[in-house]
Amino acid sequence: MEKYVSIGQRSFTSRIRKEKNMNQQVQTGVFAKKRNAKKKQVSWLLYIALVFVLPLLSAGVEHYIDHSLQTIQMIGKWFVFWTTGIYLFASGVRQASNPEFTGMSIFRLSSRESYVMMKQLGFANMALGAMGILSVINDQWRVIAAITGGLYFGLGSSLYLFSAPAGKNQLVTQLYYWMVSAGLLAYLVTL
Repeated sequence: MEKYVSIGQRSFTSRIRKEKNMNQQVQTGVFAKKRNAKKKQVSWLLYIALVFVLPLLSAGVEHYIDHSLQTIQMIGKWFVFWTTGIYLFASGVRQASNPEFTGMSIFRLSSRESYVMMKQLGFANMALGAMGILSVINDQWRVIAAITGGLYFGLGSSLYLFSAPAGKNQLVTQLYYWMVSAGLLAYLVTL
């Protein structure tokens, strides 16, 4: 039951309801849409950089410093480093430190019990990513990192074959997984 302080004034509870409603409008309104649009643009740019720009740039820097031939294997080395190593390690850190994000936004799990599983998934991604990062210094590790990364991204992309993407973020991730699995397969074929 609402109690009015005086006639013509709003009650305390109705003011709180109005403030909550206003906060919801701000969070789901224009400001949130602009913020989400920027995040989507950043994710596209990040994926393009990880697949194309950073491996080619790294191979170019290595070629400039070592005066070695720029080969498919050199580009493949940096492709494994950036797409498997850096991407999976960074994803793992995010999943382990913020399991709510992974659980709710990607897997649409709302129970707190699933957060332990999300943290373990993050640790697994960090381990695979560490192997991809360390593959820069050891040729045999690079082959193993390319195989395990190819399996990870190949199997991950196969999940999306039989279902439509839930949104634009999932579509972008799906395209990234397909590109990386194809790139890792192409690298392994050239060995």
